[in-house]
Amino acid sequence: MRLGLILILPLLLASCSDGDPVPPKKFQQLFKNDPVFQALLRDPIARPYLRDPAFWQAFRDPQMRWQLRMTQSEKMYSPPSEKTVDRLERALRQAECVGSLELWDRLYTNGQDTKRGGIDPNKVAFLYREAGFHSFKPHRSIVRPREFYSIDDRPYRLVYGSYDIAADRLTIESCGNNVAG
Repeated sequence: MRLGLILILPLLLASCSDGDPVPPKKFQQLFKNDPVFQALLRDPIARPYLRDPAFWQAFRDPQMRWQLRMTQSEKMYSPPSEKTVDRLERALRQAECVGSLELWDRLYTNGQDTKRGGIDPNKVAFLYREAGFHSFKPHRSIVRPREFYSIDDRPYRLVYGSYDIAADRLTIESCGNNVAG
C-alpha cells in the first residue's frame, strides 16, 4: 500500500511551482482538520518529504491533495462485503436494463467521497459490462478503486451507478450503450 505514496510523492515534488513555500507551522494550521494531512504526519515514508518546502507548495494544489487522499484511502481500503454485494445484486436484477446477472461482467468497489475526496466505505460503486464483448466474462469481482475506474470508449452495453449502504438507496447513473467520443 505504501507503494502508491512512494510513487506519488516524487510527482508532487516535480509538479510544484516556484513561490514562497508555506512554513510547516502555518501549513499545519491550514490543514489541521484534513485527514490526509494527519495520515501523512504519521507515515514514516512521508516524513523525509515533510521537511521539503516544495512538498508544502505542492500540497496546496487541490488536485494533488485529492490524489494523496486517494492514495491514503487505498491504504485504509476495506472492500464491500459479500453480503452487501449480494443485496445490491438482488436489487439490480429487478432493474429493467439489467435482468439476468449472467449477461454481465460485474465489478464492485467502494464509492468515492465526493465532498472530501477519497473512498467512502458507506457506498458501493458498481459497473456492469456486457459479457461476451472482448474479454468480458459473466462473473463478479470486488476490486480496488484504482482497478475499477478506467476510460473505455468501446461500443458495448453497460450499467453504472452506486449504492448507499446506510440509506439502502440504489442509484443507476447510466444504463445502455457505452458511447464513444
